[in-house]
Amino acid sequence: IWVESEKEKGNTFTVVLPEIANQSQMTFALSEKIVSASYYGYQLSVVCVDLKEFSNKEVLNGSGTMVFILAKRIIEKILFRSYDFVHFDSTNNILYVILVNCKMDQAENVADRICKTIKSELSESSILDIIPVSILSYPQDGATVKLLIDKSLVNMGRTKSKNK
Repeated sequence: IWVESEKEKGNTFTVVLPEIANQSQMTFALSEKIVSASYYGYQLSVVCVDLKEFSNKEVLNGSGTMVFILAKRIIEKILFRSYDFVHFDSTNNILYVILVNCKMDQAENVADRICKTIKSELSESSILDIIPVSILSYPQDGATVKLLIDKSLVNMGRTKSKNK
C-alpha cells in the first residue's frame, strides 16, 4: 500500500495486488466447485468451447482476443443460474463453462444453446461454421481439476491420450 498526500490536493492511495495467473484462477474456481459437488453429492458438468481457430484470425478490431471476450459475455448472458460461471483459458483458447448440479443431458442442451447463440450473435464473422465442444462430467470424467482439464484437451485434440 502506497499513500501520497499533498496539501489542498488530497490523498492518493495505491494498492498493489499480486497478479493471479489465468490458469490458477480456473484451477482454484473449479476445485472449489468440485469440493462442493463432492460434499453435497451432486454432479458437475463442464462444457468446453474450443476457440483455437479464432486465435489465428483477425476478427473484430484486428484481434482474435476480442472474439474470446465477446463469446464469454454471450455465454454469461445465457446462463440462468448465478452459481454457474465461464472461464476463458487464454493459454489454450478454451472457454470452460462450469455448470453446478447439472447432469450430462442438461449440459448437452446448454452446449447446444451456447453454439447457436454464439453463431447468431457473431454471425457477421464467417469463421463460425463449426464450434468444437466437449462436455465433461465430475466425477465420471475425472475426480480432480487436472484430470478434467487434461481430458478436455484430449477431447479437443490438443494432446494425445496416455491410454492410446
